[in-house]
Amino acid sequence: MTGTNGKISRRRVLRSVTAAAGLVAALPIGQVMAGLLLPTPRQGMGPFYPETKPLDQDNDLTQVRGRTGRAEGQLIQLMGRVFDSAGAAVPDARVEIWQANSQGRYDHSGDGRDVTLDANFQGFGHDITNADGAYRFRTIEPAPYPASNSWMRPPHIHFAVLRPRHGRFVTQMYFAGNPLNAEDWLLNGISDPEARAHLIAAIEPPAPESDSDASIVKFDIVLGPALSLGLGAGLRLKFKHDLFSRQTNTQRPRAEGLGTRDAGENHAEGGAALDRAGFGDLDHHI
Repeated sequence: MTGTNGKISRRRVLRSVTAAAGLVAALPIGQVMAGLLLPTPRQGMGPFYPETKPLDQDNDLTQVRGRTGRAEGQLIQLMGRVFDSAGAAVPDARVEIWQANSQGRYDHSGDGRDVTLDANFQGFGHDITNADGAYRFRTIEPAPYPASNSWMRPPHIHFAVLRPRHGRFVTQMYFAGNPLNAEDWLLNGISDPEARAHLIAAIEPPAPESDSDASIVKFDIVLGPALSLGLGAGLRLKFKHDLFSRQTNTQRPRAEGLGTRDAGENHAEGGAALDRAGFGDLDHHI
């Protein structure tokens, strides 16, 4: 997917290259191409970002300092690279992940379901990208969990990328082949299939020479320009329209047992259950 020059493959460019052909004569080709990389879609943080970060928050979530056991579940090596909108590697970025355990439970007071916590699972970790923009985690494949009586969230891992003076980029990664992906309202709130596909990562066989027990999952992140070019409001409205129009044709989710967050805004009625499930900050994270 990436070339030897440290830039992401040009295959990950918007399909509207031809529409920009008229600009080539007026702008250097590098400037034209820099604006055409397809950024990784943003998604909400959800309600389960750690209230208090664990003392042990390295990039191995499968073992907790001071304990001898290993986390339950299918081990995975989660790795990838972070790029800017021009396709250049982003070094020294802090990459955070947080997720449910192998039973679908978060280590968070807002997840009050009667589901076992895994004392050997860290649940949160971070890594710092190297000169090539690369990060790596050792974790487990999370289980699905109910966001409401009518909405089962597919297995996913939350990501946050933080860079000095650039704020925080937040998204979620999903696992290819899981049938719940097709029913998830958040994932399918991204109406562009190509953009949606960039949040879905394949599970590859283990590499015996490195970690024979852990499957490999690769997830690259492209940090697109901030939605401050007159596009943000329109994208938010389209996102909400796409998402909430689905709710008018199906039973609206009624989130229960997952805690609440004050949405702080007057959302459409169709989004009320999402607010209660912790996704009321769509305006800031889509």
